[in-house]
Amino acid sequence: MIVRLLRESDHRRGFESGEHSLDDFFERHAWVNHVNGISRVYVAVEDQASPDVLGYYSLGAADMESSKVAPHLHFSLPRYPMPVFKIGRLAVRRTSAGRGIGRGLLQHGLRTSCELSARVAAVGVVVDALTPAAAEFYHRFGFVLIPPEVQPQPMFVAMGTIRDSLP
Repeated sequence: MIVRLLRESDHRRGFESGEHSLDDFFERHAWVNHVNGISRVYVAVEDQASPDVLGYYSLGAADMESSKVAPHLHFSLPRYPMPVFKIGRLAVRRTSAGRGIGRGLLQHGLRTSCELSARVAAVGVVVDALTPAAAEFYHRFGFVLIPPEVQPQPMFVAMGTIRDSLP
């Protein structure tokens, strides 16, 4: 499996992860968002030439209230919103579940965010966990819940935590 940027020729129609909102985004919005700079969409495929998508994630710039991230950082913050990267969507094709593709996609997103943070400031990465199972998945990678508890559940991991966990 490799992770690369989405191509127009990639098969987006009929992607089924089991979560309608993620499938709909991938089929209808992923390419438009990708080419218009709203988010970059990365896909997991068997090899560089394959248009058959095993899973995907989207990555973009965002900000978060400093009061929400301050408890998870080891330095003081100004009161204005803090720059973060956001993994807006992450899904694995149902028929590819159990192969570590979600883990690989998330690790790619965290590594990419860490590399970008050397050139574009960001204090961490945020996600919105759609389900309790998704929240548990993100928690295993160092993400913490951002109160209040709502669905989807915002979660955050500090850039320092990401750097410390990368090989």
